[in-house]
Amino acid sequence: MSEKRTMLQVIRENKTVFILIAVGLFLIELEIFAIAAMRSGREARLQVLNDRGILIYEADGTQLTDFNKYYFEKTFGPLENHQTRLVTSVEPFPFRAWFAAAIGVPVGAILLFGFAVRAYMALVYPEAGHGGLTDPANAPDGSETRFERVIRKVSQFNIFVIGALTFLTAVTI
Repeated sequence: MSEKRTMLQVIRENKTVFILIAVGLFLIELEIFAIAAMRSGREARLQVLNDRGILIYEADGTQLTDFNKYYFEKTFGPLENHQTRLVTSVEPFPFRAWFAAAIGVPVGAILLFGFAVRAYMALVYPEAGHGGLTDPANAPDGSETRFERVIRKVSQFNIFVIGALTFLTAVTI
């Protein structure tokens, strides 16, 4: 018969996997920051107006590219017959959106992963979920650190609690 392992023992035995998960979460955080930074800053748009001052064409940048100029002239006629106007705007860094995504995406991913693992464990190994503090494998010992106590408490969560937390996280984002 195989011996029952606690979540803390799994973490101790698979440090490399958990380090890779931490690096992956850091890269996700970096990507979220980069996307937020790319959406902020100065943006220029070139607008083309007809003789009545009505906007008929708009393109990104300070001048029309060859393709945009060709497309415009095929559709509206020569560019020289129209007025052009350069409009610049400054978009501030979206701090609230970045902060919400930087917290919500990794937490939601971890909760979803935890829910999937706990559901798998409950379906495949139904006897593994019945051990509580009376089980010697889950009993706290004097050498436990604060982190180990938190992991032990979290590993005792019911899969429905993890699913509810995942759902609440997804709804609030």
